[in-house]
Amino acid sequence: ALTPSRLPGIPGLDLAVHYEPFSADDVGGDFFDVFPVNDKRWGIFVGDVVGKGVEAAAFTSLARYSVRTAAVVEPGPAEVLAAVNEAVRRDPASGENMYCTIAYGDFAPHDGGQSWQATIALAGHPPPLLIRRRSVETVTAEGTIIGSFEHQQFSTTTVTLDPGETIVYYSDGMTDLLTKEGWLGVEGVSAALRDRELRSAQDAVELLRNVITRNDQPLRDDLVILAVR
Repeated sequence: ALTPSRLPGIPGLDLAVHYEPFSADDVGGDFFDVFPVNDKRWGIFVGDVVGKGVEAAAFTSLARYSVRTAAVVEPGPAEVLAAVNEAVRRDPASGENMYCTIAYGDFAPHDGGQSWQATIALAGHPPPLLIRRRSVETVTAEGTIIGSFEHQQFSTTTVTLDPGETIVYYSDGMTDLLTKEGWLGVEGVSAALRDRELRSAQDAVELLRNVITRNDQPLRDDLVILAVR
């Protein structure tokens, strides 16, 4: 109930998602959402709440809907995350040790609809990856975790998404995968997507799922992979 029942259809964008809780017994801490900010802009984000169970689920709900609310009234992603940080810190139900990471992107048509611009802000979350035809770029922005400090400030990075290019969000369930060479990390995620022919957003998701299924070690945490092409 804390994740969208299905992804919305967005003219000009292809989306795919894979959500895999670590435990069948506890509510996971990963969350994601895709929603309209206004007639032209869309908010797309992935987050990760510390912990599992009922307390984490309540914090997940607070964080998710705080993002949705802030996106409508704030001018951009940096201000959205700052507003979410203040909202969760002021909520009496948020325990002292509750915090989360978020990668939030504001997507809007660009160049007469020929491409899209994505403005990304990060709150301690693994950086999204921009897959171009011959490269994989890390989309970084300054910002620490939500819920730890008052009056936080966040930076943004804006990238252009041309036809055939893809942005991939993921949670640390992906980067914390233990392989024979050690932790997969952001570079390992990038390597899995580099020099691959992608025909859809689902192709990007499946490439990362294949990394997991071929690995000898199981997941160590909840997992979200969200691709926007």
